[in-house]
Amino acid sequence: METKRRGIIDMDTGWLLQELRPKTEQQMRYAAKKRAIEEGKGPNFIACFPQELRKINHELTLIEAGAAMRLLGYLRWKENGRLIDCGKSLNIKDLAKIFGRGSTATKSIINRLEAFELVSKARDGRSNAFFINPRFFQFGGEIHTKDYTKLFIVKSRNLVEELSIQEAGLLWKVIPYFHFATYYLCENYTEKDARIIRHMSRETLAYHIGHDRKTVGKLMSGLNKKGAVLINQANGSKRYLINPDLIFRKVADKDEYTRNVRKLFKQHEEIINKERE
Repeated sequence: METKRRGIIDMDTGWLLQELRPKTEQQMRYAAKKRAIEEGKGPNFIACFPQELRKINHELTLIEAGAAMRLLGYLRWKENGRLIDCGKSLNIKDLAKIFGRGSTATKSIINRLEAFELVSKARDGRSNAFFINPRFFQFGGEIHTKDYTKLFIVKSRNLVEELSIQEAGLLWKVIPYFHFATYYLCENYTEKDARIIRHMSRETLAYHIGHDRKTVGKLMSGLNKKGAVLINQANGSKRYLINPDLIFRKVADKDEYTRNVRKLFKQHEEIINKERE
């Protein structure tokens, strides 16, 4: 029996120029995973829902928001929001270590996050397991709205480990104001016309997230030093540019503007590393 061969054919000569071999099942899974990630559907980001986050942004303290930000590092793909480390559900002792707080303070933080329905708990053996509400953050499964921001997993985990809990809290609080195209913090974060974007100054940001200007300025300086933010001066006010390798809203990232922003952050990172030496 003659075996059929598939490949690229020279239409003039009829010769087989390149034979296309059938992919193995493993190769097909890898290709599908790579394609899903490139299309923004794979397990490389957590979906954050700005409309919901803004509803509770003003209510949370920086420590509570920072605790929530640290918990995101323990979300696992398609685990329905369960917080897991090394294959096991986090318990209250684990949370205390993650927050860097005692048992009483940790329980108080969790109670507050539960009050805003950001976190829930369920019995798991002798202790409670904790869950992030997918109304606010979703890792895996179908996303039913176009209004979401991508928080890249690896970059955010590594960054949050370097941040104080208050700095992590400020990072959490700026997510709902990340402009989809310019990467600046803006009041009208979905505005397509760049001429009428309302950039957030330190004062405007402080008003929207419910903290004083001095605190916001100090913590933004910390985020700048850690490479999460670039602070620009324009017309006497500060503007905040967010690292697109950390937070993103576009489907694709091949445009020239994004490449230029990434170059700015690369240069900024080199300066930071030199200062640390």
